[in-house]
Amino acid sequence: MDSQLQDEISTTPANGKKRNRLSNFTIDEDVKLCESWITIGEDGIVGMGQTSGNYWQRITNEFKLRNPGTPRTLESIKARWQMINKSVSKFVGYMAQVENNRRSGTTIQDMMARGRVFYQEKEGSAFAYDHCYLILKDTPKWHRSMETKTKPKAYSKKIHGEGSTNVNDSQTPICLDEDVNRLL
Repeated sequence: MDSQLQDEISTTPANGKKRNRLSNFTIDEDVKLCESWITIGEDGIVGMGQTSGNYWQRITNEFKLRNPGTPRTLESIKARWQMINKSVSKFVGYMAQVENNRRSGTTIQDMMARGRVFYQEKEGSAFAYDHCYLILKDTPKWHRSMETKTKPKAYSKKIHGEGSTNVNDSQTPICLDEDVNRLL
């Protein structure tokens, strides 16, 4: 095994066997993981009909295509994604605060610097995933993922019929004529 990948022998786990511990993910691996998540998540052919296990196996396979010879396992890739996802999601919230109070002439670099300060103050550690944020922030898959996380629980009950007050429910007529909609 490459000495760069083999960082240390971990302490003896409960089963009594020693195991090799790989080094931390690199920035390049993080980038390729984000790209793999986007590629698989936006695959319209397979779509939503796959199991979680199949979904993560496909992401792992895509990651390994982008990183030939990588010893990373499905479990390590999934765990890394969860860490990236959690941190970037929090950073997105801090960036939203920065954007809501944006001053004229503020650059994206200025905004990211302020977002990092907010993150550091609130989370107690530096934001380490600029490279992931810059990849994910403008992708439709990421926005759908963020919307799903931020929708209130009561909203999903209303959509499925319990006390629905949705303006576009099945009894409200909708005009599909584009010309009429432009006039409205």
